[in-house]
Amino acid sequence: MSVSLLDSVSDHLLTKYLTVLPTDSIVEAARKMSVKNCTEAVVVGDGAPMGIITERDVLYKVVATGSDPSLTKVRAVMSFPIHCIDENAGVGEALLKMKDMRMRRLGVTRKGKFIGLVTYKSILSKDDNRDPNI
Repeated sequence: MSVSLLDSVSDHLLTKYLTVLPTDSIVEAARKMSVKNCTEAVVVGDGAPMGIITERDVLYKVVATGSDPSLTKVRAVMSFPIHCIDENAGVGEALLKMKDMRMRRLGVTRKGKFIGLVTYKSILSKDDNRDPNI
């Protein structure tokens, strides 16, 4: 399957994504990410997405600094707010935004409401190999 920069972001939308709480420890979040074969988790507080944590956050902000992952909370290392793009935007626009912001993931919105994620991987591969039970 080929990808066109004119494809809609919604063509590459991930609606099933892992969520964690800001009060979860890094160990808990990393364990959940490992079990579900995910490289990121959306951080949800008060029922709404508030940030994102990635495997790089765990590596660079916890492991590399010598912080204790069992004591460090997700809220201390998550990226926030989640940078988003509208579902009707083009893939080219999403890739350019990711490049400019030095990110690999964007939240996707519909009428201003968060509905999922788009990632470099989801754009380049329709078969994202995610656990369908997320």
